[in-house]
Amino acid sequence: MFSSIKITKKKYIFLLSFIIIFSTFYFFTSIYNDNNNNKSSSNEVSQSKNFLLSSIFQIIFSISLIIIFFQIFSRSIKNIKYNFKYWTPNSPSLKSIINYVLDVTNKNSKNFIPKEDRIALFDFDGTIYGEKAPLYVEYYMYYDFLKNNPKFLENEPHKSIFKRLELSCKAKKLIDFELEYDAIEAEAKIYKGFSIEEHKNFVRKFAENNVKCFSNLKFKNLFYLPMIELVEFLQQNDFIIYVVSASDRFLVREYLKYHFKIPEQNVIATDVELMPKSELTNFEKTGKINEYLNFEKNDILIRNGNLIKKNVQLSKVRMVAREIGKIPVLSFGNSNSDIPLQNYVLSGKKYKREVYMVVADDIKREYGVDKIDENGKIDKSKSDKIKKKWKSEKYGYNIISMRDDFKTIYGDDVKLIDYEE
Repeated sequence: MFSSIKITKKKYIFLLSFIIIFSTFYFFTSIYNDNNNNKSSSNEVSQSKNFLLSSIFQIIFSISLIIIFFQIFSRSIKNIKYNFKYWTPNSPSLKSIINYVLDVTNKNSKNFIPKEDRIALFDFDGTIYGEKAPLYVEYYMYYDFLKNNPKFLENEPHKSIFKRLELSCKAKKLIDFELEYDAIEAEAKIYKGFSIEEHKNFVRKFAENNVKCFSNLKFKNLFYLPMIELVEFLQQNDFIIYVVSASDRFLVREYLKYHFKIPEQNVIATDVELMPKSELTNFEKTGKINEYLNFEKNDILIRNGNLIKKNVQLSKVRMVAREIGKIPVLSFGNSNSDIPLQNYVLSGKKYKREVYMVVADDIKREYGVDKIDENGKIDKSKSDKIKKKWKSEKYGYNIISMRDDFKTIYGDDVKLIDYEE
């Protein structure tokens, strides 16, 4: 009932002032009446009347105060009631995010952002999902497929790419850009002829596998728990969430379903060519899709093995501009590949905006960027260099530290283990 009442800050002051003046006037009037009533022969009737009026006034006064209190503090209560159990207490990064949300969702703030413009972006690998387990999940799924289907290893490019991915697995190192491009193009080819549903089933089946570098963890649960909380918190405050990734769009959609309530259309990622199954034979002959054909009711869409465009760096900016049509106000990434998109978000002038970079500086619970030195101590120089870079005047990004801000990453029962085939 009361939540539908909209009162501006000036009206709050006016209403409160009115109540104070009225109560003061009523107080002195009551004293005056009481003095007169003492002189009156009908003293008992007057006292009953005054008691009734006093009771009515107290009820009105109490309701007015409740309305004012509710209207002033309801927004803050709504925003801070979320229980962040996976972030460290007093995390400076989380505090800055909460303060930002409180500010831009407060209608009385000069930085207020309407719901339709509260758009937040999240990168996938390394930002909300583990990227060294031991490879990006998309490439490890491809690697696992080749390992279980050796006939593909008889031909290039699968044979050489498999060996390169195998070396990266054993070294637990992120693959370089050259291998990344080669692998994603080759991977697209192994799903040639898969319908959308068949590919979804393949992804879901693989997601049930145990992660090779962690105990008690399946690929479907390889999400950073603190970031799951963060997405939920933003959605609770009417932010529209998009996931922008270099991984396959259909793969990302399926994985998000395990832990998020993000519409499939809010996934912007790498795309493959789709075509009617009835045209596959003709496509194999000509290498082209006839875009002027009708799609028949009894046909289905399939993947034809070709990659349209890998969604990285500047491509992310272009895709966001095309598919969203607005410059988002909040963005989360983790690598150099996210720089163009982070800067695009900061280029907006209309609203207050922030961007954050997740830094993998934890080597006890995650395969972080730091190393153990010859004295057995953690050498933080690499992660410190990364943080210094992101916080510099050139970039001006906020930092989320896995080591300092995450109370847990995947859960306390998940432990790092040596990679085994």
